[in-house]
Amino acid sequence: MIGKFTYSLTKEDYISFELLKLKQNKPWVLPTIFSVVLSVTFAYYAVERKSYIYLIIPIVMFIDAFFTYYYANNIKPKKNAEKYISLDKSYLSPKEITFYRDSIELKTLPENEGDPAIIEVYPFSVMSAILESRDYFQFITVSEANVLPKKAIPQEILQTVENTVRNNPNYSLMKNV
Repeated sequence: MIGKFTYSLTKEDYISFELLKLKQNKPWVLPTIFSVVLSVTFAYYAVERKSYIYLIIPIVMFIDAFFTYYYANNIKPKKNAEKYISLDKSYLSPKEITFYRDSIELKTLPENEGDPAIIEVYPFSVMSAILESRDYFQFITVSEANVLPKKAIPQEILQTVENTVRNNPNYSLMKNV
C-alpha cells in the first residue's frame, strides 16, 4: 500500500471535469473550419459582386459561433454537473481512496452508521486511460471516470502517488489544461 486518505468532491470539481471533457473532445473544430470556409466564400462574393448582402450570413454565423462557444464553456458544464449531482447524491459523499502499486481502491463512505459502503477496486491494467491535468487526476474505465483533485492528496504521499500514476502505461499528461 502506497497511501490511504479521504476526500470529497465539490460541484466545482465536477464543473472542471466537464470542461476537461470538452477540451478533450474538441467538438467545435469541424464546425469552426466549416464556418471559416463558408465565411470566406461569402466575403469573396460580397467583394466581387459589390453586394454586401452576402456579409449577413458570415456575421450571423459569427454571432451563432460566439453564443454556442459561450454556452458550451460556461452554461453546459454547470448544467451537467448539477444533473449528475441531483441524480446521485453520492457524487459529493466522502470517499476513501487507497493507492497500491498496481491499483486503486475507492470506498464511498456511508452517510449513516450501518449503511453499506460501496467499494470499487480498479487495477491500472484495466483502465482505459489515466489523465493528469494541472489540478486533477482522472481514472477512466470503460463505464466511468473517477476524478481525484490533486489538492486532496496529502503532501507526505503526493510525490509517491504522482510517480505511481505517471509510470503507468495508460498515463497521459494533458498540457495547458
